[in-house]
Amino acid sequence: MLLQHLVVLAFVQTALSQVLKEERIVVQLEDVVNVNDTSQWRWRSNAGNDKTARFYYPGGFITLTLCVEPDDPAFGVTVRFKGIRYSNDGRADTVYAFMDRQPVGSKRFLKAHSWRGKLWNIFYDSGWYDNSFTLTPGKHEFKIDAVTDITLYIRINFHTDIFTEGLELDAAVFDVVNLRNATEFICGTHFHQIVRTPPN
Repeated sequence: MLLQHLVVLAFVQTALSQVLKEERIVVQLEDVVNVNDTSQWRWRSNAGNDKTARFYYPGGFITLTLCVEPDDPAFGVTVRFKGIRYSNDGRADTVYAFMDRQPVGSKRFLKAHSWRGKLWNIFYDSGWYDNSFTLTPGKHEFKIDAVTDITLYIRINFHTDIFTEGLELDAAVFDVVNLRNATEFICGTHFHQIVRTPPN
């Protein structure tokens, strides 16, 4: 009899999980940049909202505060990080993701080839592995950490010219199950750019 009850309970849970709503949430990362600091934007016609968030060498990070409230309180909220939409030109750059300071899968190398500026308006999806979390109600921190390529310094006529390839991030994509209000999923943001000055 106990086994029959367990089987019925398992069936009910499976049926309920199939009717929980699933939504795709696309976060335009240029919106994280302070509107008064437009130098961190780059205008790209193929990007969402026609612009990106630009990281120079050695990089920086974007922090998203996630506000999680389940639609069905009997279940947690499942968040799957699907990856980043980006453009790159030059050396490969490295991106890490963290959920509540825990690594999300392994780092991703965002490759590029041109070095002549031809790839900045061509966008790719990074994808991501080991990307699923069940989150409790409340606030959680999601962090995207970008480590960009080395800046090239060339001395011409006793002046230092800087050729910074960097990395441009367009959007972060999440699939979320059982979230009550998708419009309140992102309830805080922070953009931090690290800028190195050229050597003397």
